[in-house]
Amino acid sequence: MIAFSGKLSQTQSELKELIEEAGAKYSTTVSGNVDYLISTENDINKNSAKVQNAKSHNVPIMEGKFITVNLTIIRGFSSQLNRRRQETFRQ
Repeated sequence: MIAFSGKLSQTQSELKELIEEAGAKYSTTVSGNVDYLISTENDINKNSAKVQNAKSHNVPIMEGKFITVNLTIIRGFSSQLNRRRQETFRQ
């Protein structure tokens, strides 16, 4: 499960869609059930409430660039797999 904090390069709804397409779940809050908090450097430096919650629950905090780069790669890979499945099914 992934939560977001701060003003990232994409809207949270766009990021939510990306992570759900990749098979992950989205959370609006940070708890012990969250695997990662994706945040901005500014939000981390401000020690926002979500960042504080992540720290108190030992949730790894990663910068927003991490998620956009990695989910874009996953999304592309997933699209390729879907195309291959469709081509196999047609044969």
